[in-house]
Amino acid sequence: MYFQYWPTQVIVVADPGVETHRSFGLGETAILPDDTDPSSLKWPQTATMAEVLKYSVTGHPELPRPMNIIAAMKTLNAKDDFQMTEADFHSARVHPALAIGQFLIDASGIIRWTFVEMPDSLSQMGRVPQERDVIAAARAAWRS
Repeated sequence: MYFQYWPTQVIVVADPGVETHRSFGLGETAILPDDTDPSSLKWPQTATMAEVLKYSVTGHPELPRPMNIIAAMKTLNAKDDFQMTEADFHSARVHPALAIGQFLIDASGIIRWTFVEMPDSLSQMGRVPQERDVIAAARAAWRS
């Protein structure tokens, strides 16, 4: 309904089965019970919610201070006056911890640049690509 009143000039699709994530090699972290033996946890495949909440999203320009991911989502949703729908809650229940990544794909379909938010550790939560890196990657792709 939204796009009926606010048409977009780009193709917009939904991917409830997160096939796009899988196709680009972005994983989904399984959130295990907090009493899980720490030696059995392996990032980015598994984590506990307690472990996730130990880390803060830092450096986000729209957050007033570093905060855990749940507080950050609530703060940003409130700032955008965004109210989650039942579909949003369903998606959060089914896929609570999807990896976040950006990709620069050239006109031939070749991936020229990638960025993954937390490839090595939860301590990388909230990491975003620097504008200069995105621009440099776009220029390099343009030349190739």
